[in-house]
Amino acid sequence: MKKTATTLSAVLLCFTFIYGQTLTILDQTITNNWPGFRDRIIASTDEAIYFRMNESTDLKLYFSDGTNTNTVATNYTFTGGTSGTDVVYKSVEGGNIAFGIGGSLSSSNYDIILFKNNSSSFTTVETGLKDLEGITLLNNVLYYAASKTTGVNSNKIYAHDLSTGATTVLASFDNAGIKGLCTSNGDIMAMGFIGGQNKLVKVDHTTGAFTDIYSFTLNPQFHKYVNMTPSGNKVFFWYQNGNSVYSLYVTDGTSNGTLPLIDSLTNLDDFLYYAERTVLAADGKIIFSGRKVSDSFLTERLFYSDGTPQNSKQINIDNTADIDPIDFVYDNQSCYFTGLTAGGSSLIKFDGTNAQVLASSNARGLVKYNGKLFTSAEPGNDGQELYYFNPQAGALELAYNIVSFSADSSPRYFHTINNKLIFVANSDFIGNRKLMVYEEGAVLDNDNDGYTSDIDCNDTNASINPGATEIPNNDI
Repeated sequence: MKKTATTLSAVLLCFTFIYGQTLTILDQTITNNWPGFRDRIIASTDEAIYFRMNESTDLKLYFSDGTNTNTVATNYTFTGGTSGTDVVYKSVEGGNIAFGIGGSLSSSNYDIILFKNNSSSFTTVETGLKDLEGITLLNNVLYYAASKTTGVNSNKIYAHDLSTGATTVLASFDNAGIKGLCTSNGDIMAMGFIGGQNKLVKVDHTTGAFTDIYSFTLNPQFHKYVNMTPSGNKVFFWYQNGNSVYSLYVTDGTSNGTLPLIDSLTNLDDFLYYAERTVLAADGKIIFSGRKVSDSFLTERLFYSDGTPQNSKQINIDNTADIDPIDFVYDNQSCYFTGLTAGGSSLIKFDGTNAQVLASSNARGLVKYNGKLFTSAEPGNDGQELYYFNPQAGALELAYNIVSFSADSSPRYFHTINNKLIFVANSDFIGNRKLMVYEEGAVLDNDNDGYTSDIDCNDTNASINPGATEIPNNDI
């Protein structure tokens, strides 16, 4: 494909492909080479993204709705540069998103800020908290487990009403603290010390009353950050059952339905960005990247569970255990992700039973956009560019050649908002990384023959498609 139209202004660069795809570079006035460890698209609602892009010199939290006009800095500023504060918890409900921000796992000060209705303006819910162990939005209320006292673990669940702005104490635990918080099926679930015992409980969101679900004989803590992961009508969580040894558990909200699934795991990555890229929970299932206690620090195995002990397992692909899977997508009862196989970094499908390598070509990163799976890959001579998987052809096809002449644009940090695909990529040969927006028209199958309009020879006639038998000399 060839770029056929280019426009440039002080703030906007836009390319258009011959098939109508457009690529826009947002706000050329911002120095956004994304060089640091924390520089990334942090989170998104359906209509907005929140990002940071130069932790050494620009500590602002940024906002974009995918347009140049509304790509702006918010009024929140992180502190401390490359070793400073970052988002450590987040929760999204509709157009509302809340961030818990702190310095590290041992941070002594946390802020909670709240963006409502896909806005670039925020409300400060809390500042200077001494401990924070989780935040979750439910029915226009933000719940968070925190402590306002130095030296005391998070011992209270607070409720902040988004409509009124009022904050109240919903429930109190022992000073040993709360170690996990989430919402599932309209219920608040928490793990914490009550009466000197570590318990998994439901918390009534009106009265704060506890209903015991499960009591643990050991009293260590949950693993932070992804410690309670809802999936369908279940919640998966990591529970420490020895020094640096964790088990994956599941609960359906009942004592009999709270079970250990996979033992002898290490904890997951404590940095939120990596943790959320390496875990997917959907439809009562979970798939994640993890390590056994005997593994080296660099090993990343693939594990899966449907919530039953008999179908909770490690998955090897092409006799490879160290798969390093990231960026899971759940679609049509199957999990898709990119990971390392015998053929290199690959796009992989797992249906709960079998793993299938769909394409190799150094595929890394994954997102579903406009009904297709997009990734960064290098199957041809165009360099590491934006590709999508064509299931009919069983191959990766070029979506956009961002940097020409075999140079790499290396797209990453994929998010979708407002029917747009947003990511960060090199914009030139010397590696200047920019925030980009890719758009294309809706992909339709007008004649219902199983081939969408972008690949069908004639999308108004079901008998004419790439899979139809060729009839010689019929002029079709």
